[in-house]
Amino acid sequence: MAKSKTLKKKKDPLPEKFKSLEDAADFWDTHDATDYEEFSKPVTVDVRLDDSQRYFELKRNIARKLSRLAKKEKISAEVLLNRWVEEYLLRFHMQPPKTKREQELRQSLI
Repeated sequence: MAKSKTLKKKKDPLPEKFKSLEDAADFWDTHDATDYEEFSKPVTVDVRLDDSQRYFELKRNIARKLSRLAKKEKISAEVLLNRWVEEYLLRFHMQPPKTKREQELRQSLI
């Protein structure tokens, strides 16, 4: 009966200090952090979620068209959509309201 052996990978020593951020990146690009778990320590992290982004649903066909146009412009769909919305809002506020309802709507947005 054959004896089972646990295979141990030979690992490079973890440098005490890296000369640069690039050296650290090169090291971790070619090494697995789980091979160096004995060097890790628990930490407490305070996470504050930024409320600066909102997500809105788009109909699939509109999203496809948006993606195609953005690709032609060589920008992301998100950037293109944000530009359009910003431009629309600027024009919306620069033109005088045409109806009383539009005036009320603008007031509610302020």
